[in-house]
Order: sequence, then structure tokens, then C-alpha cells
Amino acid sequence: MRVVVDNRWMDTGGIGRYATEVTKRLTAGADVIVPLRATFRIRDPLGPLKLGSAIRRAGGDVFWSPGFVPPLSANLPYVVTLHDLIHVQYGTALQRAYYHTCIRPLARRADCIVTVSEHSRKQIAMWLGIRGERVAVTPPGVASAFSPMVRPAERERPYLLYVGNYRVHKNIERMIEGFARSGISSDCALVIAGPPDPALAAVASRFRVNESFEFTGTVVEERLPSLYRGSLGLVLVSLEEGFGLPVLEAMACGVPVLCSASIASAEISEGAALHVNPRDIDAIAAGMRSLVEDQALRERLGRAGPERAAYFSWEKTANEIRNILSRVVAEAE
Repeated sequence: MRVVVDNRWMDTGGIGRYATEVTKRLTAGADVIVPLRATFRIRDPLGPLKLGSAIRRAGGDVFWSPGFVPPLSANLPYVVTLHDLIHVQYGTALQRAYYHTCIRPLARRADCIVTVSEHSRKQIAMWLGIRGERVAVTPPGVASAFSPMVRPAERERPYLLYVGNYRVHKNIERMIEGFARSGISSDCALVIAGPPDPALAAVASRFRVNESFEFTGTVVEERLPSLYRGSLGLVLVSLEEGFGLPVLEAMACGVPVLCSASIASAEISEGAALHVNPRDIDAIAAGMRSLVEDQALRERLGRAGPERAAYFSWEKTANEIRNILSRVVAEAE
């Protein structure tokens, strides 16, 4: 099977990891990956039009986009992975308009939509106005580098860790306020895995926890497992997640997790994490306090995490994608 892959997504954070890990395993499974060789930006407003032309030039049996952009037209059957609807829910007015007027009608034409959680599947099917069975769920995996055997990072103080971007749906301001209310700032730090951000630093200063609030600077992927392993726990109390890869990575490292109760991160963590209402700052504060002060809880979650994380693997993800692509090709013949 000759699979045309939109390889522009390979260097784009979480989606890039998903695209890279799956594509690598499709190739190992004797499928032929045909690179798109497209030079236009992912966020090019004319991207769907240009994408169709690039697909026709590439040739192949089927097209797969690991990200959100379907082609305007294609001479091949095509499959698109829609990870979530965060741009629709929390994007700018322009982003929301683009998704509603362009992405939605084109995605409806896809031979199959893939997403990463049951939570996202329900939202996407409703948004597209299609039957739920037209949306396949293929959760991401976790690399073997994320393990309880990793050597913990060494920092001056015990710390709780946040991993992710700084967008509004990540709910970081409430997380910082919860940290302030928890009363644990004298016992541990709240560490943000990423470059300094003046707006977040100002929030920490406003809640008077700036001396216990730290940025790591840019974290290379090889350092991330050690950073997880050295923490007292991961805190990811997002308002919305299509999946929540840091939750899976932390669990695989045997690290306790505090995450939101009503979104995909709760679905993937099941009984291996502490769940809270992400809009309830007192609940966030209590959860953080529990991670720091309750050693028995940390030990229980630390044992449950790797067991739950073992359910997810990139091999399983790639096999499910391969089966979907094969079925789409067969149905098009």
C-alpha cells in the first residue's frame, strides 16, 4: 500500500510526535510512505486547495493527514485525523470561522475520520453532523523512554510539574491560583516545562507564589522522562483535551497525576490519576495538596500508572491506522 502522508506535521509538537511514530511503523510494516513534498504552511488559508494539487502530484493509493487539514479535492481516498475541536471551542473568531466554513465541509467528505479518544469522537461526530461510527478512535502510544526506571531529574526543591503549551484551554491561571491556595508553596515548587512567559510570571506574582514558581526553559524530548520522574506529580487541569499526552507519559513513568475529571485525560487515566473539576480552584488546591502530603496516595497512583499506560502503544496505534487505510483503499476499488 502506497500511503501519501502530509509530512508537514512532523515537526509540530504533539501532532508531530503522533505523525512521526505512526509513519515510522507503517514503513516498518512494508507499506510505502510517499512524502507530500508540499512547501506551503500548514496554516495557509488556501492550504486545502494546494493540498489537493500536491496529492495528485505525489501519486499513491490513499492519503492520510495526521493533522486537521483535509484537501479540497483529491484523486485518492483520504483519511484525516482530527485530534480535537479546541480551535472551535477556544480559538479566535477567525479560527472558528475557518473551521466552520472550510474544515467542516471538507472533513465530511473524508472516507474516514480518525480521532484519539472517545471524548473527541462524540464531539467531532456531533460537530460534523455524521454518524458516530464514521469516526474511528485510535489513541496515541507512549515511547519506552517513559519508564519508572528513568533516573529522576535533580532540582533544588521538590516540585509539581506542568507540561504543555500556554494556551487558554490549559487553564494555567487557575492552576497557579490553586497552587497559591493549597498552602504548599513553602514545601515545593510549581515547575512549568517550557520557556519563561511574562504573563504567567505576573499571575504567580499576583498570587504571591513567584518565589516557588519556576520555568525550566525549553525542554528537549530526551530530558522529559527524567523531569517527570523527578516530580512529586504532574498537574494538568485543562478545560479541554483531545487526549492529554503528558498524562500518559507521566503515568508510564510511575508519577502521580492530577487531571480534569470531565475530559479525555480522565478517560485515558481511569483509576490511575486523581481527578478534579478544572473550574473549581479549591478542588485543584486540595488535589495538589494531596499529591504533596499523601505519600500513600502517591505510591498507589505510582503503581497504577504504568499498568494503565501499558494499554497504549505506538504499535497498536499504527496497526489501527494501517487497517483503516487498507479498508478505505479496498472500498474505493
